[in-house]
Amino acid sequence: MRDIRDDLRERLAAIQTAFNAATEEHENQMIALQAGYRQKADALERERQAVLQLLKIEEARATSSGPSIARHPALPLSEFIITKLHTIGPMTKEQIRAEVDRAGYLEGEATGRTFHLTLMNISGAGGRISKLPDNRYIAQSRSDATLFSPSHPERHLMA
Repeated sequence: MRDIRDDLRERLAAIQTAFNAATEEHENQMIALQAGYRQKADALERERQAVLQLLKIEEARATSSGPSIARHPALPLSEFIITKLHTIGPMTKEQIRAEVDRAGYLEGEATGRTFHLTLMNISGAGGRISKLPDNRYIAQSRSDATLFSPSHPERHLMA
């Protein structure tokens, strides 16, 4: 039998060289990966800081100039009133006005006069709502065409 210890030592040295090369390659890849991450993280942090600064400016502007952007309700005022009466039931003029105000209809150029005229127009003769003896308003019937009912002529526009 032949002595193979020298062969095994050479094999061990080759394995150690390969191990050292793999470790060095791993370390280089980790350095490159960390550098790439750091670049992306720094860029995102700069962007985050810029957006935070813009937000601070806009918040300061909004609080110093009073109400910010007026809401623009989606329904016409008359449809909103009729829908509320269908949903909630009979309401006084003050209750209806509170709902209208809460929904943002009385901001900007719209006034209480706009609300009053709209209420009178839809509650007049042949109107879609009527006034009860106790001064509350009620929708004529649930079968009337509201913007949410299938028979309303503008319903197809919302789809």
